[in-house]
Amino acid sequence: MKIALSVFTTVVLFGLLLLYSPFSPDLGLRFGYFGELNEILNEVERVEKLEVQKVTQHRDFTLEDFSIYLRTESGRNCSIDIYDFASVRDSSDHAKGVMIFGARYRKVQIFRFSDSPIWNEIGRPKSNNIRGLLPILDRFLGCVDSSTQNFVDLEWEEKNDFICIRYKNRGEHVALLNSEKPGASRN
Repeated sequence: MKIALSVFTTVVLFGLLLLYSPFSPDLGLRFGYFGELNEILNEVERVEKLEVQKVTQHRDFTLEDFSIYLRTESGRNCSIDIYDFASVRDSSDHAKGVMIFGARYRKVQIFRFSDSPIWNEIGRPKSNNIRGLLPILDRFLGCVDSSTQNFVDLEWEEKNDFICIRYKNRGEHVALLNSEKPGASRN
């Protein structure tokens, strides 16, 4: 009986250890090594107007950073980027707002939930987190396209409190296309 109990305990402990290791397979669970990623992916998949294009991960002892690349109903492409040490790593974690990264990471647009006029145009999310933003993401990105809000220098510490979205808006996209034409000089 003691041998059976010790074998059972060993198997259970080994299984739990495996679930929380970077060598574990992704079983789609909301806990374990891939728990945070799967939790956000489940929320994205609940929104019919969003299509997951791909997922990237930075595996280490913990799943440090990951990105979920999305296509919206109107064909806009963006990614939700989750960074190591961010306070917003789960779809229900409270955020101060949304930070839009363009093609270059040095400059961002910040849309605070508390005072940004963009929320008056499209309506505030039901909650100040990823879960609340996902259903209105396409309308939000449409407003970002026409936004006159300036890009500001990125404060890396500040990004931890925001939902980080990588998105090349219309004006920035045109500038990138023009710089990548044959014979065009690159900066």
